[in-house]
Amino acid sequence: MTDNQTILTVAQFAALHNVHPRTVRQKAQADGIPGAKKFGRDWAIPSDAPYIDQRIKTGEYVGWRQTGRKVPELQKGCDTPELQKGCGLQNPSELPKGAKTTEG
Repeated sequence: MTDNQTILTVAQFAALHNVHPRTVRQKAQADGIPGAKKFGRDWAIPSDAPYIDQRIKTGEYVGWRQTGRKVPELQKGCDTPELQKGCGLQNPSELPKGAKTTEG
């Protein structure tokens, strides 16, 4: 931080970016706000520090559970617990609920 740079408190930075002060404190603690320094129990944040919000706001995840994902079927010969280890399953409990073995 330079001498002529304006320094903000957590409350001022939160009001500037329309977020809760607790969110700003958490981001500062996790090095999420560049240039933020802690002095005792208070944070000093440069006024030109960007507020980086990494949440997905495009709606891409909406309805991801209804995308028609199917339960993978086991390969032929993976019926017993001994053979399931060779098919990529460590133990029978890893078998997805409702999975069926292929016959034939």
